[in-house]
Amino acid sequence: MKQLNRSLTGAVEELLIGSNDQQTDTVEVSSLYIANTYGADITISVYIEYVDVASTVALHGPLQNHSNLEKEVYYLIKDIVIPASTALDLVEFGSYSFHRPFALKMSLGADETADVRVDYQDRISRVKPREVTQY
Repeated sequence: MKQLNRSLTGAVEELLIGSNDQQTDTVEVSSLYIANTYGADITISVYIEYVDVASTVALHGPLQNHSNLEKEVYYLIKDIVIPASTALDLVEFGSYSFHRPFALKMSLGADETADVRVDYQDRISRVKPREVTQY
């Protein structure tokens, strides 16, 4: 089991678990804990995202213009308010899984702060090759 601890600030999207690990087929998140460390309420969104590089280049040219990325986004939660000095456990009972090449991301409102803890495990599927004497 891996654990990620991170303090987040501001309105930029933050990458929690990346999509560049080609050895992993599935990521299983067993805990996603978000603590409000700001002096007032914060607004958060947590989502998985896939950027289709081939489609982006085909439609918009080189990747220098990041505003035209072709991507798929699926929200776990969107624009949820966490009151000051409280926390939210998104995966309290059970787990949440997603497949690569998706990445787990989070966004906060401008100047807001939060501490995030993610417990997760990489799952690699192994396909057993057929043996000659199998049939």
